[in-house]
Amino acid sequence: TLLFSLTSALVLLGLGILIWLSMDRHFADEDYVVLGDNVRLIQKIAQEQSSTHLPSRLAEMVEHHPGFVAHVSTAKGDVIYRTNGFDFGAMLNVIGRLGPDETTLSWQQGDKEYRGMRAHATVPGESVPLAVMVGMDTEIHAHFMHAFRRSLAFYTTLAVLASGLFGWWAA
Repeated sequence: TLLFSLTSALVLLGLGILIWLSMDRHFADEDYVVLGDNVRLIQKIAQEQSSTHLPSRLAEMVEHHPGFVAHVSTAKGDVIYRTNGFDFGAMLNVIGRLGPDETTLSWQQGDKEYRGMRAHATVPGESVPLAVMVGMDTEIHAHFMHAFRRSLAFYTTLAVLASGLFGWWAA
């Protein structure tokens, strides 16, 4: 009965971890799709706007995406737009460690986790593209995953106890 209960616990725990990791990967993939869409929107705005109107148009775009932050700068490092009140230091540190072909990143800032993406945007009449860095707060996914882990632990424990009890009864 003890061996049966232990085997059941290991199988259920393994299945739970597999589901948890799959869901976490799925949320990351969804976040990067959303970030990619926002990068393409910034690139489209940059192609359609003169450099004088670009900051105001980017501000309008970012305001309509809660939890989304953006930093757009020239190749020389002059900031065209940055989300007000957000410290981009941690994001820039992570970007500095990325390889030339890496475009996605994640970082911890305070008690929040962020996912981000970097890209370039061309502006008409400019020979060098703009550096675009975007990020989003993953709090809603973290909250869901925390609740899911608690539920998973509860039901796994309940299933192990039930299988042990029924295994003992059957034996």
